[in-house]
Amino acid sequence: MSESKSIDFLVIAALEEERDAMLDLLGEYEKLDKEGDIYTTYLSSVKSNRKDKSIFSVAVVCPLNMGPINAATLANSATRKWNPQFVILMGIALGVEGEVNHGDVMISTQIADYTLGKVKNGERAIRWEVFPSGPSLIDSANNLKKDWSDSIPKKHPANKTCSKFKGVIASGGDVISDDQVISSYSKNWPKLIGIEMESGGVASGVYQTPSRPEFIMIKSVSDFGKDKHDPEVLPFRAYASYSSATFVLELIKSGPATSITKSVSIKADKENKNEELKRAERRWAYIQNHEIQKFEFKFLLKNEVGKDWLLGAFKDIRVFISRDKKGLSLQDILSLSEKPNTIKSLRKLEKPISSFWQLYEKETGFWCKRIKPLSEIPELVAGFDCEFPFSLLEENKLTLQNLAEHDDIGVSFPPSVFQAGIEEIMFTISGDSFHFPIYISDEKSLDMYHTMAATFQGISQKQSDPINFAFGYQGFQLLEMFHEQTLPRKEDEKKFEKRSPLGAQSGPNGISISFYPSIPKSFNKSEESKEYSFTFQNNFINYSKIEKELRSKIESESYERQDFLNLCSLLSVQHRFSELLEMVKTEENLNGELPNDMYGFRGSPPLARASRSCPSLQPDINTVLNGQKPLLSVVPTTLGY
Repeated sequence: MSESKSIDFLVIAALEEERDAMLDLLGEYEKLDKEGDIYTTYLSSVKSNRKDKSIFSVAVVCPLNMGPINAATLANSATRKWNPQFVILMGIALGVEGEVNHGDVMISTQIADYTLGKVKNGERAIRWEVFPSGPSLIDSANNLKKDWSDSIPKKHPANKTCSKFKGVIASGGDVISDDQVISSYSKNWPKLIGIEMESGGVASGVYQTPSRPEFIMIKSVSDFGKDKHDPEVLPFRAYASYSSATFVLELIKSGPATSITKSVSIKADKENKNEELKRAERRWAYIQNHEIQKFEFKFLLKNEVGKDWLLGAFKDIRVFISRDKKGLSLQDILSLSEKPNTIKSLRKLEKPISSFWQLYEKETGFWCKRIKPLSEIPELVAGFDCEFPFSLLEENKLTLQNLAEHDDIGVSFPPSVFQAGIEEIMFTISGDSFHFPIYISDEKSLDMYHTMAATFQGISQKQSDPINFAFGYQGFQLLEMFHEQTLPRKEDEKKFEKRSPLGAQSGPNGISISFYPSIPKSFNKSEESKEYSFTFQNNFINYSKIEKELRSKIESESYERQDFLNLCSLLSVQHRFSELLEMVKTEENLNGELPNDMYGFRGSPPLARASRSCPSLQPDINTVLNGQKPLLSVVPTTLGY
């Protein structure tokens, strides 16, 4: 890790047994390689209980030996290296009898260092040096949850409850085993609760750094001045180590401040969002003058109906672009289109194409449409979709920029269709550099229209001109929806997430099958699935795996031209234009050129500028576009730019 790396907490343990107790409670940690110093560091992450969900980085270190000099050297070195927000010294210490009990946690309000002194006439006068503890750390210790001691993994040797006490801690280089010395220190410091050897050194080392982070000592009582080998002391050493480590961990979780790591990520997120906004603005500046070229419309029914009944309703189902125009009926669109269910979606349209949908017979809750040459319309249908040149609705050219000038763009249905039960209505506006769908049922509840349908059906039957239900948007509303899909806000993410693109599968000889809202699991286990070459659903395509396989083939001796074409198509689908152009330039037989039209690719200005023709590659592309040998069957993304 670099010298400029910052962490949240630096935890110092004077003894290995103290350090091991801390690491044991942290659970998951990484032992880091030494980086130009002599100290081994253990790094861990701790999830906080803060509302901002901060995750704290915690480094645990141990000096070479106990005592103030070793502690000061380590504290200064580690603080400069890790630049922590907080430094905590943990472990075991001598308690002042009458003030604390065995195993209790002592929290320093200030450190009174007795290292310096003056000897005169055989007597030593202490020159106390005082270091206050960090206010934020003291406050967090004061407000720690009351049941923190329940988390101590060791049983109290005396079957008592561990308590916390705060007060003055005396610190120096002497191992104290003299009641008179303890008593004399207590006279100088009435609020003295403990004595130990490292906190003065750590405090001094920390305060002599540029950042001067907050410091606190949290140690537990192991003894009252007796030798560490004393039978009375031995059982409490391990317990005190764990009670101290438990309190430190709970203090960290309580979150004295927001995490530095979290703060950095918030800043990075903000910068990323600003960059996304700039990209969206550049994108809008580019595409706003592009012509709207295609209109797609689809509706799905809750139940299957007879083909003839639905065709009879087509004259009253209309697509319109202005309130003062009647628009285009589905009957008109059907009469202008090729035979239904024979042609797949095309990027460029000269006349309409249309398809009928069915309920998927093997699994409820799914719809499907099958495209086959010379196919017949099924007798029972559950939906319809069509796409047609936008010029059929509007003679004058219309761009996104002047879309807001139009009163209303939408569709209308007679009540009879609602009586059959409509599940979904959507239409899509497309150009050569944009593509965005509008789901009607997201904006208005279809249930209300189903309820009203019976009443209006009776009124409509008495009139020559039926009363229709219309779903329309003003142009500026469509532009707002377009921007939401281009750069969704946090609250909009789930709205667009739940509407996945159609799962599509393609096979040889121009056949294909599509599903809504996604590919049912039962399909991949069916015999019918064997007819199709590819099984991709846009939300779950493993692009990385496919790319790795293709590049491996291209780099091998068994390289085939088709592998190169497949990789070109894959890069174009992901809009990785610069990589695609670079790859093409290095391919000897392409002469540095690439055609603009690639299967599954909605057009790209960078590629359009690259070249308009490529004699050596064009025959293969034509083969793909004719449906004889598809490269990749992919579903267009929400925004095809």
